[in-house]
Amino acid sequence: MFIGHLALGFAAKRAAPGTSLGVLLAASGALDILFPLFLPAVWERMEIASPRNPFLRASFTSYPWSHSVLFACLWAGLAGGAYWGLRRYHAGTIAVAALVVSHWVPDAVSHPQDMPLHAGDSRRAGLGFVIFHIWAGWIDGRREPVTGAGVL
Repeated sequence: MFIGHLALGFAAKRAAPGTSLGVLLAASGALDILFPLFLPAVWERMEIASPRNPFLRASFTSYPWSHSVLFACLWAGLAGGAYWGLRRYHAGTIAVAALVVSHWVPDAVSHPQDMPLHAGDSRRAGLGFVIFHIWAGWIDGRREPVTGAGVL
């Protein structure tokens, strides 16, 4: 999943050539950067599971503050505002804010139905097309092409 986020950061360089590539890549992964920071505060939770697939040991049980669509919009506004305050570069500000909020979309496509809409909401989004299921199955020799939603 990380490669998709990074790809958006690389693609944004064309729209905002005056913005550092490092800033664009950090913006594209900002929600994943925030997540481990919220774990010690117990605002978000994860467990280490023992699934059949060794690549899917981390089970994200609750992450509404970093990965909900509502907070993705909030973090995008804060990141865009901070970038504007530092650089006063319009295209870069839009790119940074768009990259932060756009992080939610590929996550909702690839994650199982665990992506929160906002903190305190029990509804979750997610299509479950975790590509690692396919590759990990082939790598460890099981030859089982499996993805979420029963799609091969």
